[in-house]
Amino acid sequence: MKKLKLKVFFLCLLVCACCSLCMMTAKANEADELNQYVADESSTEVVMEVIDVATENDAKVIAEETTENVVEDVVDKVSTDETVEGSKEIGISYSTHVQSYGWMDYVSDGATSGTEGKGKRVESLKIKLDNSPYSGSVTYRTHVQAHGWMNWVSDSAVSGTEGQAKRVEAVQIKLTGEIANYYDIYYRVHAQSFGWLGWAKNGESAGSCGASKRVEAIQICLVEKGGVAPGITDNEFVNRASLVKYRTHVQVLGWRDYSRDGNANGSWGINKRLEGINISLNTKEYSGDIQYRTHVQSYGWMNWVSGGALSGTTGQSKRLEAIEIKLTGEIAEHYDIYYRVHCQKYGWMNWVSNGAKAGTTGESKRLEAIQIIMCQKGTTPKFPAAPTNKMIDPTKPMIAITYDDGPGIYTDRVLDVLEKYDAKATFFVIGCQVNSFPNQVRRAYNMGCQIGNHTWSHPMLAGQSVGSIQNQIQSTDAVVKSIIGVNPTVMRPPGGSMNQTVCNTVGKPLIMWSVDPRDWANRSASYVTNHVLNYVQDGDIVLLHDIHYSTAVATETLIPSLINRGYQLVTIDELAQYKGYKMTAGTVYNNLR
Repeated sequence: MKKLKLKVFFLCLLVCACCSLCMMTAKANEADELNQYVADESSTEVVMEVIDVATENDAKVIAEETTENVVEDVVDKVSTDETVEGSKEIGISYSTHVQSYGWMDYVSDGATSGTEGKGKRVESLKIKLDNSPYSGSVTYRTHVQAHGWMNWVSDSAVSGTEGQAKRVEAVQIKLTGEIANYYDIYYRVHAQSFGWLGWAKNGESAGSCGASKRVEAIQICLVEKGGVAPGITDNEFVNRASLVKYRTHVQVLGWRDYSRDGNANGSWGINKRLEGINISLNTKEYSGDIQYRTHVQSYGWMNWVSGGALSGTTGQSKRLEAIEIKLTGEIAEHYDIYYRVHCQKYGWMNWVSNGAKAGTTGESKRLEAIQIIMCQKGTTPKFPAAPTNKMIDPTKPMIAITYDDGPGIYTDRVLDVLEKYDAKATFFVIGCQVNSFPNQVRRAYNMGCQIGNHTWSHPMLAGQSVGSIQNQIQSTDAVVKSIIGVNPTVMRPPGGSMNQTVCNTVGKPLIMWSVDPRDWANRSASYVTNHVLNYVQDGDIVLLHDIHYSTAVATETLIPSLINRGYQLVTIDELAQYKGYKMTAGTVYNNLR
């Protein structure tokens, strides 16, 4: 640019000199000789210099204009050409690593990288800026199956995995440095089941979390700062992941299992106080944390704590009376947190958010339960319904309903019934089925049901080698953990097939059954219902299968009938806890009476 401007400067001097020479020669009455000289020599040099900078047509115009117009036209031409040339050079290029295809060729500026309609997952991603005249870089990260959000990388580095058969589920992309002052970066993904989602920009999430859906293709483009988006910007990200988890310490009952995303934790209807609480974020999407404090009997407001620490007391018989919860840091810019409590005398109180008080102070009323949810800012939260059934009363009868061989196409119908009546069950899942029905496994777990291990492919374990048994158990543990974040704590051998090798190898309590209507053979909903109702008693373990339509239909009658008879429907772990069993690995349990 400096050389070009210098060239224009000398060109202008030359033109001025020529014009002055013409005027002097006219006054000296030497027109013929000097005009011939200018025509043959000087004019040629001027035009040739101009041609080096502009086009031939520009040169003809310059020759006909005055000295002032010549200079202005040349400078305008240089400036215009340089701007157009620079705009054409700025771009964004990207490549995806696609299942069975490997790395695709780089594409740029809004073109599609990946596949559509072929059911192939994107496994990793590379992005780079092309010939940017500005300092700065493009930075990005991917949300990967089983790994969550990966670290930020930039400028052609790989984000994702290769050779691990793990799908990319979401992306975040942003510009850094000087270029971020001049351009916005927009991107959208083609996701399994959802198709093309809306356009995200400047570090926002695009894709899905918690839905187990693969990214299949991506489009990326640069837009001048503040310019119009390349398309619809709604529904760019589907978040079904568990965001927050929490548990309470309840009078007499002790610590409850963790609840997630709106499920109630504590007790209600049995007059037990909350004494302490742990709350923690279950996502690493953004930096920041969750903070909370409680108002405790005789102590008043406790100090703020965070990250799963205890707020309240244990072993002091002090009731929680109120609570405040808030988000901090980057996550507070993207999410709101809502919560409500079940309070003595008042029942379930109104939802509050972002640090507001839930409960009472100065009234000596105990908190008995709590629900907590998070939602993205600017969206209307979907508040869960209050639980309709009472919490577990150790003095009343309880049984464990179990479902084997799923998940399957009827699992949601079974879960609908359990949810309606606030009942719990244990699902012994087959590992190879879990990836086909991940939402059902996640839904069951978030409802408070228990997920058990039923091997990877349902072999009869007696007679299997130690290595084969271990592979069946470990593979199923891994796929379940990838969905709900924890390994199953109990195991059921298919068909009840076991021997001492199985007991020694499984590494978990082996759960059998005491009531079996043989629903896999007796495909009659009424027969299954009547058999269970006729034989069940306190502490029993009932065997059913959620892969059969007739069993799903039977569940719709069986669950309310058992509740009407006074049974509490609990998980295997809950049944063991309230019946005083400390289950051990390798031990067989047919019932927990």
